[in-house]
Amino acid sequence: MAVRIKIGESERDLDSADPQWVNEQVRGYERSHGSLPCVRVTVDQAQAHITLISANCPRSGGGGVPQWNRPESEVLDLWKRLHLDGSTWTHGNLVAFVQQLGRLF
Repeated sequence: MAVRIKIGESERDLDSADPQWVNEQVRGYERSHGSLPCVRVTVDQAQAHITLISANCPRSGGGGVPQWNRPESEVLDLWKRLHLDGSTWTHGNLVAFVQQLGRLF
């Protein structure tokens, strides 16, 4: 069970995704690609199983609206509150999300 953060092609466990690494990944991707990276956060814990994908990630297929439990809803609310569900987030939004996610798990 783990919480994983993937920024572009780089991936780490939540425990080792410090602010410096997050900033380096986002800024490096922006410099080389001219846009924000795709970010995926996967929470696979006993109390929560959820994957969040930033708006600029390729999408596949649809599906129904899942029913979230309380821990999953807290993660999703944090994601939305920090604007990571839109296309105008910053590396600071992602750093704040990673730090606060660490407090949840």
